[in-house]
Amino acid sequence: MDILQSLDPGLLPLLGVGCALLCVAGVVLMLGAQVIGIFADLIGSVTGLFSGLVGNPIACCGCLVLLGAVVVCGGGLWVISGVLSSCGTPEAVNFCALFGR
Repeated sequence: MDILQSLDPGLLPLLGVGCALLCVAGVVLMLGAQVIGIFADLIGSVTGLFSGLVGNPIACCGCLVLLGAVVVCGGGLWVISGVLSSCGTPEAVNFCALFGR
């Protein structure tokens, strides 16, 4: 039995439209991939130019993030210790109640 003989005649235009939409979607995806590739290449070129002029700035990003984390944690501890030192005084804040002071 041939598969084309068992198909509903109203299904053939629907299959044709589906295939056409699939082709259009493929073309749009390929163009989108090329546009994303162009922007990625542009960012890479600018980064390469910058690193050629200054050195490799990306290599020290991890150190800067770690240094920033240490500064934020140290500043947070300094603020918390200042607030906790006011506990038991008339300037006490609600934060003291969190620690039961």
